[in-house]
Amino acid sequence: MDGTLLGSDKLISPRNYQAVKRCFDSGIHIIITTARPPSAANHFLKKFPFVDYIVYYNGALVTCF
Repeated sequence: MDGTLLGSDKLISPRNYQAVKRCFDSGIHIIITTARPPSAANHFLKKFPFVDYIVYYNGALVTCF
């Protein structure tokens, strides 16, 4: 998430949100990956209710919605 989905201000820009949403609307499964634990990442991910999977801890935990 950091440096890709999130900007240096630790926010998700409208442009990034729209890009991910367009992918989802095109039928692409959305998988978010992060080194963060769920407690640190979930508040960012609430903005993406269309996420299919979230990978935490660099792959140690995978959650399917």
